[in-house]
This record gives sequence, structure tokens and C-alpha cells, in this order.
Amino acid sequence: MRLYELEDFITSNIEELVRECAHVCKEPHVPSIIIEVNNVYKGCDSCIIYSSLDKLSLPTMNMKTSLGNVEYVVLEDAIIEVLEDGIIIYSLEEFEERINDLRDFGIVSEAEVTELISWIKSILKV
Repeated sequence: MRLYELEDFITSNIEELVRECAHVCKEPHVPSIIIEVNNVYKGCDSCIIYSSLDKLSLPTMNMKTSLGNVEYVVLEDAIIEVLEDGIIIYSLEEFEERINDLRDFGIVSEAEVTELISWIKSILKV
């Protein structure tokens, strides 16, 4: 699945997703979400994206870090970082820099970086 396909899925199922996220989406209107790399999604948008990812059963990997639990979701053209308070979408190229920064700041270990990158490569068949 590519990023634009995730956006299409969300658009096609937005009313159902908003109902599932009613505890977060308190606005009376249905939001329009544009899925792009380098965006941080919080609140209602984050809940809708997370619910979509859950419905699509995409490959995920969970990591415990000093910042809390992090879930990574692999798409063909992006990596989605699901944090406890939001979602960040990275291009494949930028994600390597992100994970190396997390390692350099001691948030994840070298072994965790190696395991994560190996797992991503196996999913992408690189």
C-alpha cells in the first residue's frame, strides 16, 4: 500500500472512522485529512489514521523507548511512526535519518535500530 492509497481509504471510510473516533473527534463536521510526509497528526486526525491502519492490517513493529511505546507501520513509500500522542509520516529516505537520530540521542539502542531496519527491508524486499 502506498500513501495515496491510505488517503483514499480514509476518504472512502471517513464517516465510519469518525464514529469510531467519536471520543476524540468532537467536532460536528467530518474532517478532511490530507496524508503527507513530514506531517504530524494529533487528536482527531491521529485517531482516524490509526483506526485506518488498524483496519488495513498493515505490517507493524512495536518498540519500547525512553519516550514511551512507538509503533512503526511500513508502506511502500513511507514509514508511519505511531506515538502515544500523535502520528508522524516519514519518507523512506528520511526515516533512516530519524531512526539514527533516535539512536544518537539514546532513545533506542543500536540493536533496536538494526532490528527495525532489517525488519523494514524484509517487508519492502530491499
